[in-house]
This record gives sequence, C-alpha cells and structure tokens, in this order.
Amino acid sequence: MDSDFQIDYKAVFFSLAAPEDEAGLTKGNILVTSLINEAQPILKLELGDRVTVRNYSRLNKLGATIAKVDARSNDYLHLPDGEKISGATFYASLEYFPFMRQFKIVQNDVNDCTVMLRVTEKTEEKRAQVEAVLKKLLDGKIKYAVEYVDAIPVDPNGKTKILVSSVRDAKSAPLHR
Repeated sequence: MDSDFQIDYKAVFFSLAAPEDEAGLTKGNILVTSLINEAQPILKLELGDRVTVRNYSRLNKLGATIAKVDARSNDYLHLPDGEKISGATFYASLEYFPFMRQFKIVQNDVNDCTVMLRVTEKTEEKRAQVEAVLKKLLDGKIKYAVEYVDAIPVDPNGKTKILVSSVRDAKSAPLHR
C-alpha cells in the first residue's frame, strides 16, 4: 500500500520474532540487521518495536513492507493467561479524572503488577472512583497493588512511561540488550 513503510533493502534487512498471521497481515517484534554498519555487525537486533507487516511471505524476495508500527513490546501488561493489555488502554481509562496527574504501571512478574498513582485529591471518594476503573480492567486477570505516591520516578532516559513490563509472553522472543 502507498502508506506502508518501504524498506531500503540495500541498507537494512528485517524479520519478525514469533510472527503471527492475522487477517492477511503478519505481526511480531521486529528484528533488524544493518547492512551498512562499519563496525561489528549485529544480526537480528531486537529494537522492542512490535509491527504489522504486509506480504511477510515475500520477505526473502524483498517484497515485504511495514504496514504499521503497533507499539513497543514492553508497552503491554502481560497477563498469566497469555492475553495482553496495552498501555493505551490504561491511558484511555484514567486520563479523564480531573484529579489524576500521573500514573505508571510496573510489571516485573507475569502474575502481578503495581499501579502507581499521583493524584491531587486523595479522598476516599476519589480513590474509589479510580480503583473501580482498575478493578474493571484488572480484577480476575492479574494480581495488582495500588500505590498512591507523591512522585512517579523518571526512567533512565529522562522520560516517564505509563507502562513498563519486563515480562515477555510465550510468543515473544526475549529482548536482547
């Protein structure tokens, strides 16, 4: 398609870790190999981006294109049953509270996560409103703890992501760093 990202196969080659076919397209975590790197070559470097590819079956004939960059692979909360909840789901659910200043979901284990909330009003009524939304999203799917904090820690890159998961599902390859 015209809106697809065209690959310069003279400069880079890509493939997908654990590709999944879905409605004529293929999704997966992108692995990239630079063909013009003047230092030691790094083969199949996983960037952490999840993409949708058109014509993935034509990859070896250099005919595949990237239809869409879906998300960072660590922008998902991985549930014990293999399902995922995207960071965007939390954003869409929590952004409308006028007293919500910031939040962050941290997952270090597939069985549980911590939801950190920075709010301007910590009344029982406000907490109940937020916790009702979290219960609707998470209850029965994963164990979670809610922490009301005065500040959300900044990530090493100086930014603050709303969802950070070090968990990989069974279909994803582990991240290479």
